[in-house]
Amino acid sequence: MEAIAEKYKNMIWPKQTPPSIPTKSASPGEPPLMKKNRDLPPDVTSRSVSSYTLDPVVDTSTNSKLVTKSSRRPRTAPETQATPTTQTTQKTTQTAMKNTNSSRSGSATRSNANDILAITKSETVSSIGKREYMEDVILCPKDLINGRFQAAFVFDGHSGGHASNYLHTNLMKLLPQFFTFGIPSTAIPNTITTILSKLGTEFKKRKKTDGSTISGVLVDIIENTIYIVNIGDSVTMVYGIQGKIIFISKRDSTDNAAERQRLAALGIEVEKDANSMWRMYGLNMSKAFGDYHTGPLEDALNKSGRKVHVETLPMPKGLQNLNIIIASDGLFDEIQPEHLAQVPIIRKLKLDELMRFVLDHGFKGDNFSAIRLQVSRQRK
Repeated sequence: MEAIAEKYKNMIWPKQTPPSIPTKSASPGEPPLMKKNRDLPPDVTSRSVSSYTLDPVVDTSTNSKLVTKSSRRPRTAPETQATPTTQTTQKTTQTAMKNTNSSRSGSATRSNANDILAITKSETVSSIGKREYMEDVILCPKDLINGRFQAAFVFDGHSGGHASNYLHTNLMKLLPQFFTFGIPSTAIPNTITTILSKLGTEFKKRKKTDGSTISGVLVDIIENTIYIVNIGDSVTMVYGIQGKIIFISKRDSTDNAAERQRLAALGIEVEKDANSMWRMYGLNMSKAFGDYHTGPLEDALNKSGRKVHVETLPMPKGLQNLNIIIASDGLFDEIQPEHLAQVPIIRKLKLDELMRFVLDHGFKGDNFSAIRLQVSRQRK
C-alpha cells in the first residue's frame, strides 16, 4: 500500500491544489485538514405525497451509528467499518424473473424482454476519518424494491447529522410506496424529485439547522436503466470494468467558476474565506438538502434552487458490466473521479483498501463513506 501511495502521489497529488483549512489539531508542518462541503434539498410537486408516516428526527447524540459533538471521541487512528463484497446475482435475477413473468396489473413494458440488470457485487465502507464526529450515512438495502428497483445512496451531512440520518430513515419508507412494479418509466424522474421535495418540507418542520448532500442511484433492473440522483458535492460515477467513464454527476460546489457565475447572476454572494475557500454564507456548496432556519444561507439556497438533479442512463448497448461508485467528498476531494476509474493501481483496490489509502495518505481526513456496485446484464 505504501508503494501504491508513493506512485500515485508522484503522478497526481503534487499536481492538485486541494482547498485547505487548518483545524485546531493541524500543526504548521502538517498537510492541513479540510472542512467538508455539503448540500442538498429539493422542490417540485407533480404528485401528491401524503399517505405515509415519517419518523421523527433521530437525536444523533444517542445514535450509536453517529458520533456527534455531544459524544466526542479522541482523535486517534481512523476507525474503519467495511462491508466485504456481497454476491447478489442469484437472488436478484430470480426475483426479477418472477415479477417479469407475472400478470400483475400495470406491470412495466420491457425494453428488451430477453435480459434484465442484476447487481452482481456490492461493497460499502464508512469511517469517521480524523474528525471528532460522524455525519455521513449510507443507504444500501440488499433487497429489491417491489421486485424491480435497487437503491443505493450516500448522505453527507454538514453542521450536524440530523439531516443525513433523517434522509436515511425516511427515504426508504417512501421508495416502496411510490416505486411500484408497474410505475411507467416516464414518471420515475419526477417521482424521485417529488419524494425528496416532500422530505425537505417535512424536515424543515423539525427546526433543525444542519444539512446534507444526496447522491445515489435507483437501478431499474427490468427496464435496464439507471437513475442517478444528486444534490450537493457528493459524487456518483458510472464507469466500465476497464475504466471507461460513462457518467459523472454534477457537483454543486462553489469551487466551480461557472457555478459562482450562476450564483452571482441570481444576486447570491460568494466570497473567499480566510483560507481562500469559496463559500456561500459559510457553505462550500451551492445546493443542499436542509440548512433551514439559517437566515441568509437558507435564502441563498432557496434562490439557488433546491431541486435535485435526476439523470436517466439506459444501460449502454453492447456493454455487459459496469461499475457504479457513490461517495462523499471524503473520497472525491482527495482523488479525482477520472483517476479512480482510469488509474489501474487505484481502480483495482477494494473499497476498504481505497478508504485506508485515502485516510492514510490524503490531505483531509474527512468522514469517508462510499458504495461500489457492479451491475451486469443477465439473460432472462
